[in-house]
Amino acid sequence: TNPGNWTAQSPWGLTTSNFFSGPTSWTDSPGRTYTNNTNTNLTGVGTFDTSAYANVQVTFRAFISTESGYDYLKVFTSLNGGSYAERGRWSGNLATWNQYSVAAGGSGALSVRFNFTSDSSVIGDGVYV
Repeated sequence: TNPGNWTAQSPWGLTTSNFFSGPTSWTDSPGRTYTNNTNTNLTGVGTFDTSAYANVQVTFRAFISTESGYDYLKVFTSLNGGSYAERGRWSGNLATWNQYSVAAGGSGALSVRFNFTSDSSVIGDGVYV
């Protein structure tokens, strides 16, 4: 995980406590459980040129431990500087590293954003990407 490739809203941060291919991963709540009423983004810096490809997918690995059905890791994409659109969401105690893929929504200059949201009750470890 190269921290220079991402812009993190607080409380997103790097951690060495849980990662798929170290030495770090990004987490929504470094060193603690997440808090209620969180809505925070981890946004990729720059774009990927996908204009020469069809059926573009965003593939990543994540460790998810959230309140099922209420607190979510979401993935958004933007093409050619347009608005971000939600492409997928996951919640629950999926407390192992899994690979996820979502359709990018087209091709062109692709930007990627992870978002973590929580409701007003029940907290957990959170997410790692």
